Amino acid sequence: MATLALYSETHPAAPISAALGLVPTKMHEIGDANQSPKTGRIYGYYKHSAWIYDLGTHAAAPDDDGFSALRALLAHLPDIGGALAELRPHYRTVIRWSGTVSSQGNFTIEAELIAALAALGCDLYGSAYDEDEDEDDEDDEDVNGDAADENR
Repeated sequence: MATLALYSETHPAAPISAALGLVPTKMHEIGDANQSPKTGRIYGYYKHSAWIYDLGTHAAAPDDDGFSALRALLAHLPDIGGALAELRPHYRTVIRWSGTVSSQGNFTIEAELIAALAALGCDLYGSAYDEDEDEDDEDDEDVNGDAADENR
């Protein structure tokens, strides 16, 4: 899983699409209801906007090193490093990644992948899972901003 996300407590999410030339897979604005899609129950109202671009868990072919989703995300992003830099004074820019690695926890990130990530200038939040574990619960991206790192 790999996702590009922008968050702001002061600016709307809608203008991000035009700035980046991308259509988000998920988005909400400040003040929108945080509503359960299953029950319709409202849990409160968002105090931040969120703009999420996710290729989905099946967008990348599995690979031996666990970084196929991240490579696929970067391949789908146009040259947006400059646009992200212009947005950064008002939006927190984040890439979230999760993938499987060897059962010993070892992995290598090639210099070319590091350079592509650095060109975007985003913080990277990553989770590496043992390749023997079940990955059914990968859809843990936090559009709602409920995780500790979203409340800073």
